Amino acid sequence: MPDSKQLLADQLRDDPRVKQAEELLLAALADIQAKVAGPRSATTELETTYQSQLDRLAEARGGKPYFRYLASGVGRGPWVELADGSIKLDFISGIGVHGLGHSHPRLLQAGLMAALEDTVMQGNLQQHRPSLEICERLLELAGQQGAALQHCLLSTSGAMANENALKIAFHNRAPADRVIALDNCFAGRTIAMAQLTDRPQYRTGLPTALAVDYIPSSDPDHSLASQERSLAALDKHLKRHPGKYAALWLELVAGEGGYYPGSTEYFTKLIERAKQDNVLIIFDEVQTFGRLSQPFAFQHFELDALADLVTIGKITQLCATLYRDELQPKGPLLSRRLRQPAVPSQRPW
Repeated sequence: MPDSKQLLADQLRDDPRVKQAEELLLAALADIQAKVAGPRSATTELETTYQSQLDRLAEARGGKPYFRYLASGVGRGPWVELADGSIKLDFISGIGVHGLGHSHPRLLQAGLMAALEDTVMQGNLQQHRPSLEICERLLELAGQQGAALQHCLLSTSGAMANENALKIAFHNRAPADRVIALDNCFAGRTIAMAQLTDRPQYRTGLPTALAVDYIPSSDPDHSLASQERSLAALDKHLKRHPGKYAALWLELVAGEGGYYPGSTEYFTKLIERAKQDNVLIIFDEVQTFGRLSQPFAFQHFELDALADLVTIGKITQLCATLYRDELQPKGPLLSRRLRQPAVPSQRPW
């Protein structure tokens, strides 16, 4: 007989039929993945259908996809089956989205548990227990080497996580209205993020929504000359627009056109100079989270004490913005209720 003190939702998850269904799905997946053993050519009978699907996709989305890539929905590790029956080695993993590899059993399990959740996380009005658990887990991971990140706001895209970080920074450092970023940075494709991303073609025809100044990145050898060049450029901007910069935006490993890591010494010098002018430090980890030696790239580079705001995404599927307590907005900036001082109710009931 069910425990009357146990939530109905927990009874559902503990139902033996659910466990049996999970085991059957995992067994079926394992059987299929055993057939994904390496590269395979397209199936002749599927090639015409595949081209038709790509044409329909181009029509529906208003342009051809960058790659002739239409997944079938199954893979194994770095291998992925396409809808033409071919199996290919995936070198980009959705730019980090498939961090566990294609069709990983743990993702199947997570998806099954998610399907049993009635409340979809809306963000403002309705929360559920997994929201609490992932927020607490991310904050625990972020603080394991001493970073003072006390709050976590979930979002559905990396661009939205970055937007939230930028909003928090501007709100806290108002009237500062400028940002400093590294050459060749990529932050997203929303109107604000397209302004921040160092790709002019990504903002063709868009209004100027954000004032951004760029400084040179460290060269691949992290030479002293390149560090001094970046520091001099940063110093010049800060002196040219005193009090106008809300944030220094940093990708600790650049991801546009290849992967280019910075160095602890390089980042520390830039951050220390920025903090002299009260500039907040934002670590954009949408691409780097979970992909270096530590959960966060700022931990890998031992920059924990210098982090003010951090964004994550891609490998996590759900995205998030983590930030210091003193940056808590003083208005409904993030679509959530604010912490208000307790006052007696004025209502008669």
